[in-house]
Amino acid sequence: MKRLKFLTLLTLLYSPASFADFYFAANGGLNYYNSEITDRYRITSTGTTYGGILGLRVQFIGIETLVQKFSTEGKIKHSGADYKLTSDTTAIGAAVRFNFNLLYFRAGYAHYKVEQGILDTNGQTVNSSQMNSIYDINPSGDSCNGFVAGAGLQYRLGRRVRVFADFTRYNMPELDAHYNTVTAGLSISFQGPKIQLKND
Repeated sequence: MKRLKFLTLLTLLYSPASFADFYFAANGGLNYYNSEITDRYRITSTGTTYGGILGLRVQFIGIETLVQKFSTEGKIKHSGADYKLTSDTTAIGAAVRFNFNLLYFRAGYAHYKVEQGILDTNGQTVNSSQMNSIYDINPSGDSCNGFVAGAGLQYRLGRRVRVFADFTRYNMPELDAHYNTVTAGLSISFQGPKIQLKND
């Protein structure tokens, strides 16, 4: 967080006279979950994702706070029966964003709350210590810290509205897992006061 504040300060110092641009963005799309377990058992785990962003932008650099939710399912076969490996995760974090007209990049840090489970063909949760051990599932959930990095394309519709398409990777190194997301969304901006910094 200290690094993000420092970069924001550099932005203000770089621009002696500029407007701060506050914005809110909402997104939704698809995601792919990958971990050591999905690789080992060749599980394809996909699902949906949605989230929101609050940001402050000055010229081409911005700082953002984000909340993103992920939900995935992957088919597994155990002892001749069919099951689904599920993953539901919430990420809360902050990132620095670099804007270049139609293109932008984002990099930051997030805290993850992860809940995984196994469902039978009727959609009921399977409480099996053996299966939990095999598929490395913690019934009480996991939490960890990790990184966020992505890029996207944006297009302005009028003075305040932008639409965007985004690819972002949410990395959880402590769990040896990550989400890759492809989303689309809409942002609305509000121009703040003019920032005037005078050099003595």
